[in-house]
Amino acid sequence: MKQLKKDIKNGIGKDEAFTKFISRNGDPKKGSRVLALFPEQLFAEKYAKANKILISIYGLLSLFALLGLSVQFAHLPPLWLLFLLTIGVLLPALVLYLLYKKNAGAYMFLAFLLVKGIFDLLRQSDQSMILIGILINLGLLIFVVILKQKMFPYQNFFNTKKDENGLYIYKDTVSV
Repeated sequence: MKQLKKDIKNGIGKDEAFTKFISRNGDPKKGSRVLALFPEQLFAEKYAKANKILISIYGLLSLFALLGLSVQFAHLPPLWLLFLLTIGVLLPALVLYLLYKKNAGAYMFLAFLLVKGIFDLLRQSDQSMILIGILINLGLLIFVVILKQKMFPYQNFFNTKKDENGLYIYKDTVSV
């Protein structure tokens, strides 16, 4: 497994890396799962602009949320406020970094945060802001799901895709 990841990170194509992995008596199911976590190079380049747009939008929304957090918790003691703001900076920074690195888990985690944000908005009392917030989160959620599906064609949203026989076998869908 480690050698398969190393081969992919060193720039060897997925087909060649998978063939080498199988020739070393690797489990095709596990190898397919590992390969599904890496974006297809062709699609990563094709959707690089969309990924940058996603990073920009999420970065702006995180900044606005951080500003709202600092105003909302201004009455707290300075150390508590510093702690909350540190968490408020580190979590979005980690997600942004992983999105930049095109990590498959980052898209799922961002989708989770957006769904959680929708439910949090439903508990608010300001009706005018609820609709705007829900529309922004829902639009960004749809964008995240579509972008993940395009960049990681061997995964459905949560798992590795299976073939007709129910096996996790890597197939080259780019050259087909």
